[in-house]
Amino acid sequence: MRQEVSDEVKLKRVAVIVTLIILVVLADLYLFGGYIRVLTWHAWHGNHVEMNGLRFRVPLWYFEDHTDRTNQLNIDTFPVRFSSKAAFINIDFHRQPPAEPDSPQGERIRQQMGLGKSASHKVRLADREGMCVNYFRINSDKNAADPGGPSHIHCTFGEDLGATFAGTQDAVADFYAIIASAENVRGKQ
Repeated sequence: MRQEVSDEVKLKRVAVIVTLIILVVLADLYLFGGYIRVLTWHAWHGNHVEMNGLRFRVPLWYFEDHTDRTNQLNIDTFPVRFSSKAAFINIDFHRQPPAEPDSPQGERIRQQMGLGKSASHKVRLADREGMCVNYFRINSDKNAADPGGPSHIHCTFGEDLGATFAGTQDAVADFYAIIASAENVRGKQ
């Protein structure tokens, strides 16, 4: 009889332990489920991505997606429990159209999209100097800049390299940090 009680107690203990493990796993999925893909990517790639002889540092909570077939690199993040940032960054290794942000056609497209031009400035991507043009969403009620709205940036680095950003204002600094982190990778040019 003593043996039966002992087996019953062992089964209850196992049931309690299994229940606790299940609760911990469910709590982790609830709290960190949106991060699993990102954390797995960072563990696998070591916070860097390489494409076409360039290496870029990918900030935590961002992940990349690229294929040599499309000749584009995408680095994205989405709002999750601990970060409100949203960013869609594209680095394009195709022939770039000439930068004419102030042309009548460019102005017409910006107006249709509800965007205003805020600034342009020079930046470096590895050994290339380029020009980035910042755009902002116009608040239609006040016909003024929407400071909390999304941001759009278009950069060109010569005739065969460009970068674009669409996302929240709090992710703009990350975009420029990714561009500034670019370095040439020896032997892969």
